[in-house]
Amino acid sequence: MISTVNIRSSDQGFTLLELIVVGVLIGLMLAVTIPNIQSLLVNDPLKKSARLIVAAMTEAKRKGMGSEKGAILAVDMAANKLVIRSGAKKQDQSGTKSADSRTVKLADSVSIISIWTQVSEHRSDTIISLWVNRRGMIEPVIINVSDGERVMGLKSSPFLADIEVVDRELSPSARLFAQSTLNQ
Repeated sequence: MISTVNIRSSDQGFTLLELIVVGVLIGLMLAVTIPNIQSLLVNDPLKKSARLIVAAMTEAKRKGMGSEKGAILAVDMAANKLVIRSGAKKQDQSGTKSADSRTVKLADSVSIISIWTQVSEHRSDTIISLWVNRRGMIEPVIINVSDGERVMGLKSSPFLADIEVVDRELSPSARLFAQSTLNQ
């Protein structure tokens, strides 16, 4: 007697040809979408400017820790640039370039719309100097940047290693600007 085995079609699985076709389609979709997503993330002037500010603040913290006198991060709102240099808290804070300074220029389409420090809010074409002590602690600051349509806020606290970046304008809270001791 010959026995026959009935195999249901749902138990067969996928053929190799079907798997290859699906793999090729997924590869084509990724090849088309990844460059678009990458250009949105990397080439967005507002996000690029926010990353530049974070990098400048981080570099100022490193420079402050490497110097007996700390460092200065001068934010020039009119020229849309940041200058990082070694220096004491009470030193000339004019934002001029010296031998040990580095300038970071933001995108032309992005502007710094406000800076909040412990003293006050700055919304004019001034130079605000932020001091970083020799332990790498920067005074509390909020920097808001805009490309005309969107706003991003950056917040730094003396005791936090990371700089918070959000997709909205920030204003100070009492906790951020509580009495901080940035001793030399």
